[in-house]
Amino acid sequence: MKRSPRGFTLIEMLLAMVLFSTVLTVVAVALGGLARADRKSRDRIDRQRSLQRFVVRLRRDIHEASSATISPVEAIPLDANADEDLSTRKQTFTLARDDGRTIHFQPTDDGIVRTVMADDTLQHREFYSWGSQSVAAWSMDTTQELPMAILALSIDGGAERAAEQHVVQATLLNSQSNTEE
Repeated sequence: MKRSPRGFTLIEMLLAMVLFSTVLTVVAVALGGLARADRKSRDRIDRQRSLQRFVVRLRRDIHEASSATISPVEAIPLDANADEDLSTRKQTFTLARDDGRTIHFQPTDDGIVRTVMADDTLQHREFYSWGSQSVAAWSMDTTQELPMAILALSIDGGAERAAEQHVVQATLLNSQSNTEE
């Protein structure tokens, strides 16, 4: 007598389905963790690139400037239509060039806005963001032959990282020691 091939029982099928769904859940959680880690890494790299672009631009602007002033931020609003309270900001750093243009660096909560003006006309505006709370403190060292602009930048690292401290220094190469503070 021949026996017919035996199939799987309902219990065996349920057990296989539970094991398969457990493996899929573990894989999905692992992929989600990898995606979050990748996103955090990309955000950190974007912030670092933005900071590097800002430092290069700032140094170039300072080297080309003939004078610099540090003043309250109310001197140049971010947006004429905004109802933003600008008194919460610290300082605006303004560079004057021989060609009549002025360049304003204005801190925001998460970066710095660079505004280029020519004859009271907006020519260009760039926003450098590092995505976290930041504090920018400008100062001038006029004890040398050529004045040096100094930016002390503190960027909050959030809950998972310590605050980053950066100091940027550049000399006003076109200055005739007519820098004010």
